[in-house]
Amino acid sequence: MLAETARFAPRGAIAKSGLARASTGALPVPACSEASMDAKPVLIQFLAAAVRTDLLCAPPMKKLLLTVLCVAAMSVPSVQAARPAKARQEKVTLKVIKVDSEETAGEDNKGLNATDGNPDTLWHTQWQGGKPAHPHEIILQLDPPHDIGGLSYLPRQDGSRNGQIRDYEIYVSGDGREFGKPVKQGAFSHGVGTKFTLFDAKKCAFVKLVALSAVDGGPFTSAAEFGVILPDAFRSFTGAAEAVVPLAGKPFKVPSDPAAKKRLVQQIKDYMGLPPEMVRAHRSAADYPGIAPAGSPRVTQDVTVTVPPAGKFGGWQSTGLYANAGEIVTVTPLKPLPPGVTFDIHVGCHSDEKFSDYFTEWHRFPSLMRSFALTPQPTPVANAFGGLIFIEVNNKQEDSKAGGATVALRIANAVEAPRFVLGKTKPREWHRIRSAPAPMSELACPGLTLHFPSSMLRDMGNPTGLMEWWNNVVDLEDQLVAWPTRTVPERIVFERQMGGAWGHSGYPIMMDAAGAEGAADYPSLRKDGNWGIFHEIGHNHQSDQWTFSEPKLLDQGEVTVNFFSMWCMEKLVGKPPGTGHSAIEGDDLFKLLADRFGKTPSDDAFEQLAPFVVLVRKYGSEALHQTLASYQASPLGEDVPQPDRQTEFVRRYSKNANADLSDFFRKSGFAVSKKVQDELKPLPKFDYPAWRKEAKGK
Repeated sequence: MLAETARFAPRGAIAKSGLARASTGALPVPACSEASMDAKPVLIQFLAAAVRTDLLCAPPMKKLLLTVLCVAAMSVPSVQAARPAKARQEKVTLKVIKVDSEETAGEDNKGLNATDGNPDTLWHTQWQGGKPAHPHEIILQLDPPHDIGGLSYLPRQDGSRNGQIRDYEIYVSGDGREFGKPVKQGAFSHGVGTKFTLFDAKKCAFVKLVALSAVDGGPFTSAAEFGVILPDAFRSFTGAAEAVVPLAGKPFKVPSDPAAKKRLVQQIKDYMGLPPEMVRAHRSAADYPGIAPAGSPRVTQDVTVTVPPAGKFGGWQSTGLYANAGEIVTVTPLKPLPPGVTFDIHVGCHSDEKFSDYFTEWHRFPSLMRSFALTPQPTPVANAFGGLIFIEVNNKQEDSKAGGATVALRIANAVEAPRFVLGKTKPREWHRIRSAPAPMSELACPGLTLHFPSSMLRDMGNPTGLMEWWNNVVDLEDQLVAWPTRTVPERIVFERQMGGAWGHSGYPIMMDAAGAEGAADYPSLRKDGNWGIFHEIGHNHQSDQWTFSEPKLLDQGEVTVNFFSMWCMEKLVGKPPGTGHSAIEGDDLFKLLADRFGKTPSDDAFEQLAPFVVLVRKYGSEALHQTLASYQASPLGEDVPQPDRQTEFVRRYSKNANADLSDFFRKSGFAVSKKVQDELKPLPKFDYPAWRKEAKGK
């Protein structure tokens, strides 16, 4: 956010942002300075090129650019000109004049917080003793009046999405009373980064933002900071972000100084929030994730997306199109959008950011994905790194009847991407589309979508068998826990730089790029399976009904997930029950069991898995399957304490195995109540020493 530029940059660099910092008496931010004068020759070149090439083709924006270009050119006679002894500094501050609602009883969420320069405070409309509905408004005063060309909005930074603004209108005024018609109507995308919205430059003394709706569909409005955008507003952080150029084999070293890193991270976040008309291709985009070859055709295609049932996650709906790095793609609804339903346009599938302290170097730019809110009018989108285009549809109103409706969208100036959809893409069509110029591609089936670099698929034959196999994987994992028929496929993206793990679950699942070849190797998958990908898909199926996290010896987040790997290895690959990974084979299994039942058990994942391996080998995988599936029909209440949940799990597993497993689970670290121990006594007791002797004899 530009606000962060003012807070963390050296004093001489603050003015480069050109943003009039929100303030209620805090240090004002100069709109011009000696430091920014030094940068103007570069700025002139960029602006001139932008105007010549119609990079920023909207007439109001071109007019603004020409104005800034002329002023900049007049102030710098030549590149070699001596630096002026002193640059004129114009100071502009912001002050909150009015809000329609604020929360001051439950928390200090007054309107003045939106201009205090502190992102950790926030303005929030009333939530205690009342919940006023939209619209909500805030009026800001500029001192002195000034030409502005936009507004910046930083959502709350405390992890909550309550009140994050979606649909909005912006008005300007000279006297604070007459605001006339809005100078901009639009919608902010979700996410906690700074949002920028531009409009034709206006001289004003007051700015009013009217929030018409919230991202989460609730009645509130909230904001950490607002700012207004002056000419040359984006220079300070654009240059810093464009200097971050990690390449294959040549990573970028992250600043070791915490303050410098914090400043750079915020500049990168602001860079990734630039309005589409200010976006240009980043220098590292060609290296990763890639750009379309020169001369590749741009296409306009109509796509249809489906509204999910009310309150249900609809996932990303693929379009088969790619926004090339730095190019504006336009998405236009062909009919009015259904009321109460929001549409987000995602550009890029690499959703992970690399800002945590784990990363001391970046092997690719640390943020690659952008999101935009679709409006009823043509919506421009752009990403400095390009990316596959997805539509996410959110139907949050409980009484909505729009579920199942389809919406047609027209996407213009995009690049066609290789895309195979099981049951829809014919072999002849695949032979053509696999050569489509976009650098990223996808193979899809009802249960799963896999994203690969397109170069991997250029020579791939018919993917039908491969994707039928992957569809069976997801069907089996759903079956293990008796999930109802899924409507949203899992999604896997292969990533150049992971964060200390081979993969992680979520939406999308992210996997190390080294695993991409194996995921597309159909003969090897049929023969050996893929424990790791089975594992990550399994994470998305886990439940705290039967995955326990306390005490430490039952930290099972990385334990019960392997139920899914064993299940797929048996049912799909043909391995014996309770096998499929070298860590649980032969004498290694007995070593794990000895450690588990010894004096110093640990939270090691395979050590905790070993007792379950024993039970699957003894009683078959069906007993485990029936136990997990039973929670769909008979779930436990959320307030059931963990010891009681462990006890119930032991009771259900014992019943399904037709054996008293209470002692075995107690030795493994489970809590088992005396009542359940007594209940299970009539069943044959599992004799682990006898089983071990028999198993070793084999």
